Amino acid sequence: MLENLSTGKNNKDYQKAFLFLKKVDSDWNCLVTRVGRCELKINSELLPWQSLIKSIIFQQLSPAAANSIYTKFLFFFENKFPSADLILNSNHVKLKACGISLNKLNTIIKISEMSYLGNFPNRQELQRMTEEEVIKKLIPIKGVGEWTIQMLMIFNLGFINIMPSSDLAIRNNYQKLKKLKNPIKPKNLDLIASDWHPYKSIAAWYLWQF
Repeated sequence: MLENLSTGKNNKDYQKAFLFLKKVDSDWNCLVTRVGRCELKINSELLPWQSLIKSIIFQQLSPAAANSIYTKFLFFFENKFPSADLILNSNHVKLKACGISLNKLNTIIKISEMSYLGNFPNRQELQRMTEEEVIKKLIPIKGVGEWTIQMLMIFNLGFINIMPSSDLAIRNNYQKLKKLKNPIKPKNLDLIASDWHPYKSIAAWYLWQF
């Protein structure tokens, strides 16, 4: 099972990661020292299927655009995250008008159907899985990619050793951190990230802060 952040455990893991990443090299020492203690927020208020829908809304969009659409999505459901049956019984034409693409809407409906029918794994089941097992379980859902699942694992399930190497901001910021002339490819970042084990998620958070 992947190590995850449980309540009361965050502070200890963050402090260990802070000290560990400072020792990777001088560039990491500068970044971690400048940013300070990790403040990665684990949002366990949403159920995993709800968090996956939120990640769907955010994928392939700028933070500003995604936040705007997500705010409209919540407002559509009276400013709280809806239950699966509310999503399924809503007016999907009006829901799409929140700024959600047709493909994303179909994925949101599919995830809601899985939850409603009891086919979406719960938090305990997912946290007992490895990263590979979680991806294998959820990737068959049309419209759900590896990045989306990794966001679920980091921000909702609290796994601390996930590297979303396809994330453009992370790759761009690593390029800046190391002063590289050429963009870094996801597969190369995966190899490099082995040096950040077992705190890859926290390393990702620091790179997002660059």
